[in-house]
Amino acid sequence: MPAVSNSSPLISFAAIGRLELLRNVYHEILVPPAVWRETVSRGAGRPGSAELQHADWIRFLAPTAPSMARITPADLGEGETEAIALAMSTRPTATVILDDLPARRVALRAGLDVAGSGGVVVLAKELGLVSAVGPVLSELQGVGLYLSESVIETLLNLADEL
Repeated sequence: MPAVSNSSPLISFAAIGRLELLRNVYHEILVPPAVWRETVSRGAGRPGSAELQHADWIRFLAPTAPSMARITPADLGEGETEAIALAMSTRPTATVILDDLPARRVALRAGLDVAGSGGVVVLAKELGLVSAVGPVLSELQGVGLYLSESVIETLLNLADEL
């Protein structure tokens, strides 16, 4: 089953040279127009831009109008809103990969399966794709992904690394 991703996970994993983890965990990633614009068009020359353009397992897909109408974006960015709407428009609904807490809350209220970049790393370990979660989390933090101490502790517990 494919997953839908917002920009942050794509950029973060590309920045640490581990974009393939998303492919190996989900097989296919769907991105809505706003995410494509942010990472490829406006993000030209930055991590994730070239990788998205050349990855045949990342597919550009617009959400349906009815799913867009069901989201009240409040404090969400355009990419987050479209990612949630796209996940809602897939059948069965796809996991949506979001790192922003307000966006995660909206997605959870919509009944979606939500993962963050840290959760993807835990899944990657469960699948034998990485030997340890801690070092990858440190790499992600090194490129600017914010993870609170409590989130790191939770992720390390899930990965049996505490």
